[in-house]
Amino acid sequence: MTITNEDVETRLRRALKETIPQLLSNETQSAAPASQNGAPPEESTTDDFDANRWTHSTNKAGPRRTGAYFIAAAAAVAVTVAGLVAVSGRADQRPAQSSQPVPTAPSEQPAPEAATSLPEVDTTLSATVAPVLGVPTCGSELPVTVDAPSALGGSIAGPATFGAALEGQFVQHWELPAGTIEMRWPADERELYDLEQQRGDPTAFDPVTVSIYSDGSQLLVAAPPIDPELAFGNSSLTMTAKPTIPNLQAPCDVLQVRFIDRDGNQMTRGYVVTDFYNGIDENRDPSYSSEIDLNPLVTSQGGSTEAPDPATTASCNGNDINRDVTAPAASTPAQALATYLATDEASAFIQHGYREFKISDNRNQYAIIYDDGTLITLFTIDRTGQNWAVSHVTSVGC
Repeated sequence: MTITNEDVETRLRRALKETIPQLLSNETQSAAPASQNGAPPEESTTDDFDANRWTHSTNKAGPRRTGAYFIAAAAAVAVTVAGLVAVSGRADQRPAQSSQPVPTAPSEQPAPEAATSLPEVDTTLSATVAPVLGVPTCGSELPVTVDAPSALGGSIAGPATFGAALEGQFVQHWELPAGTIEMRWPADERELYDLEQQRGDPTAFDPVTVSIYSDGSQLLVAAPPIDPELAFGNSSLTMTAKPTIPNLQAPCDVLQVRFIDRDGNQMTRGYVVTDFYNGIDENRDPSYSSEIDLNPLVTSQGGSTEAPDPATTASCNGNDINRDVTAPAASTPAQALATYLATDEASAFIQHGYREFKISDNRNQYAIIYDDGTLITLFTIDRTGQNWAVSHVTSVGC
């Protein structure tokens, strides 16, 4: 059921009509005994009002509020804007003040009239957590409009999981029935290691599908692991490019989206928002997008004696890969692998979840090994001087 501003105002006015006389009556009863004992009557404070009562009817995601929103006046309208609650007053519709006098002892002064007067409504926006730490690197709002139909409320400023926001990074998240969607703009630096596997198992999100509008301006993500009631053909997240984004340059052309289920499993993707196809032929399969895999690169390690034999790499119809590679250099072996995987030449290889083996001071290997022990891909990284680079790869060809 949709609650309109008129419905809210009517309910608040009715509640005030019933509550304010009772509050004033309580003040009347408590003022006289205090005066008879020679003590000044206790002054009424705005704490007599229950702030949660006034906001609950319009803020269904009550536990998600970022602060207490106090409405200490008659007829107010609570407005939900992007997950924040602002309060706008209607000073011309206050209930009449009580005209009942406050009894006093013969030798005492009357009780202060403050007990029967209402303070003005604060019409300013309530203080909230900012989604950007410091000066925005790319902008003070996301480069896309976001529609998350199953979200339990509006957007929430700040990170949803561990990993503090970078200086100038815009961060928001949304709670869904079975998980969370978090966005960061620009994207984080590539996470090279997660040896404790704090981000869980990204394969939990294998059922996720992505579709793109024909002109590359809109991307839809269906994520059943965090949106279990999702109807077939619908989306958990729709991102639509804003008119200004074609002019965005790196790093502001990539938006990071992280999906998190209730078990802590996470899938992290980057999307080129200037064109979700990123220059790809529009006639290609619409389930393909310019997704950038931002899941942790290395998730386990082993010693040289545990390194797999390249000759045991799985085979597929004679199309297997076994070749030397000329690749960009980097300062560490893991960074060298990440740099190579980011090239067009290596785009078809698995991008995350590698096991690292230190073969010697001048050589590392990185392998994708299935749970049953099947070797899928093996990269050899060699050091030349102070730099490292991929030198050889063996991999299944399908």
